[in-house]
Amino acid sequence: KNTNVNIQKNQQEVTSKVRTEEVSPGIVLRTENVTGTASNPTRITYTLEVQKKSRIVFELDFTGSSNLILLGADRDSPFRKRTIVEPMSTEVVGELFVKDNSINSPWKVQCKYKWEEQQVEPVNLQSLRRPQTTEKASSESSQKSKKVEIPTHPPLSSNLIEKQNVSDNGVQNNVNSLAILLEKIGLNEYTDTLISEAIDLELLQNMAAQNRHMLRETLKEAGVDKLGHREKIVLAVIESNNAKT
Repeated sequence: KNTNVNIQKNQQEVTSKVRTEEVSPGIVLRTENVTGTASNPTRITYTLEVQKKSRIVFELDFTGSSNLILLGADRDSPFRKRTIVEPMSTEVVGELFVKDNSINSPWKVQCKYKWEEQQVEPVNLQSLRRPQTTEKASSESSQKSKKVEIPTHPPLSSNLIEKQNVSDNGVQNNVNSLAILLEKIGLNEYTDTLISEAIDLELLQNMAAQNRHMLRETLKEAGVDKLGHREKIVLAVIESNNAKT
């Protein structure tokens, strides 16, 4: 669709020519060509209207044009511009101005375009609701806790208490065993490093039994940078496994 409009500006006649094109169902590109004067250079405006619930990434390419300036062009090309147009909205995607508007300086425009349609995920209103304040949440928690009846249990026998102590001390024993092993091979400087990564002797022994390559990579990631030190630890762990059997 072409439309010619005459506009009076600075006491000189300016002609506006509008062309509308349906790029795709629900996507309309409107081109307006305003013929300028000596004080108002010719302007060409490209406007995209998205009439659907999709986000459109629209790219204009004016390569091959002459005597024109593209506003907001991409950094890598003075004749390309990429614009994101949100669903159900209208956006100016390109605006050209003629550098020299004199009769002796003709201008030429060549335009190509491409677009990408992106689906927009619906907003989950439930997730946007404000959470309960800390005071209110703690008050409700306190009220609920008063209603809970805590059952009583008979005292543990001495055998159960002994087993529980062994279980509680298991982790600490593994840590102490790792420290002893590292000190034995002269690499106790890595004790704190490995413990900080939640690595104990039992874990190293299991890894050595299953995948020694993985053991070496784990030591490297944990901070044992020197190859020789890693090999010493691996051999020591393997020996500790053999001693268990």
